[in-house]
Amino acid sequence: MITEIINGVITLIKSAMKQTSVTLPDHFDWDEAVEIAERHHIIPLIYFGAHISEIEMPASISNQFKMGTYKAAIFDEIQKNELNILFQAFSHSGIDYMPLKGIVLKQLYPNPEMREMRDADILIRLEQYTAIAEIMIKLGYHEVKESDHELVWSKPSFMTVELHKRLISSYNKDYYSYFGDGWQRVRCSEIDQNRYEMPPEDQLIYLFTHFAKHYRNGGIGIKHFVDIWLYMDTNLGLNMEYINAELTKLQLYEFFQNIHNTIDVWFNGADANEMSNFITERIFASGAYGAKNEKSLAACVKRLKTIGSVSGVRRKNILDLIFLPYPSMCVKYPILRSIPFLLPVFWIVRIIQAALFKPNNVRKRCADVRTASAENINRYQDELEYVGLDFNFKE
Repeated sequence: MITEIINGVITLIKSAMKQTSVTLPDHFDWDEAVEIAERHHIIPLIYFGAHISEIEMPASISNQFKMGTYKAAIFDEIQKNELNILFQAFSHSGIDYMPLKGIVLKQLYPNPEMREMRDADILIRLEQYTAIAEIMIKLGYHEVKESDHELVWSKPSFMTVELHKRLISSYNKDYYSYFGDGWQRVRCSEIDQNRYEMPPEDQLIYLFTHFAKHYRNGGIGIKHFVDIWLYMDTNLGLNMEYINAELTKLQLYEFFQNIHNTIDVWFNGADANEMSNFITERIFASGAYGAKNEKSLAACVKRLKTIGSVSGVRRKNILDLIFLPYPSMCVKYPILRSIPFLLPVFWIVRIIQAALFKPNNVRKRCADVRTASAENINRYQDELEYVGLDFNFKE
């Protein structure tokens, strides 16, 4: 149900983004607004909306929003400075790079601090990584981890930089097969000969695919929804015929139409309907990057494509919980890399250690398995299909 708090938050966001004065619902709950703003990383958006509309908040709430916005502004300046240094170092060494997501989008907001950015995403050429790593170390960063599609570097108290090996993780096979590593759809930027960008149409397609990926994998937050509206509103001359054709290839056209309809409700005064209400509720419930239970259910729906039955998925989940796969066991017990035949012994060791020293973790994992009931898995799949999404591949 679309509550007064949801309508009120959307109204404040609209005020901040359109720089227009608004009126809040009569019974707007500022405590709930704080909870939503913190969970979705949109404190500056709410603060600017209230400020522009000259809406008086309770004193304690006002201080909370004001301090959160000041911190966002300071952090924005630090990020901007650090990225300028990094990009200059890349250019000086002939390193090709393409800023992604928040780096691009922040500049479109009325004030860049309105769009909080926890990590800076940059596409790199993997063959240049040895030289890139040397630059990162020289600038005071240290490597944190490597995932399927990212190499994560951190500069304590300053920046986390996610160097993308590819635009989309390869385990999202349907979307990855469209984008590849991402370098096929770029052009040289006018800013710097080593800096690249996507044409506006391809940029929107990428932003929307990233949005869809998170939505189906457990949920996506308010700021990413605002990003989609802002990018389209800023680039009014987009070739929609091309965009619609490419989204059809990605099997995202129906979902795009439903999101576009919801955008019209939020920002353009269109009448709400069942679909827009459903998507709005789902986004508000998600938090910035989805809800844990929903992520577990998304993994089950994805697994269902391979296994074919909900009961089979639940059995596989339980087996994976007890008998962690070999690569994951090697992370916990590195000695297994040289003595893999002892894997069954270490399964027993792990079970005993977990029971003795991490009973809370065991209870939490068991609760996760119970959450993934047949009813919940089927419900999640039905909700994806309702908005026009699916996992169009097998694991």
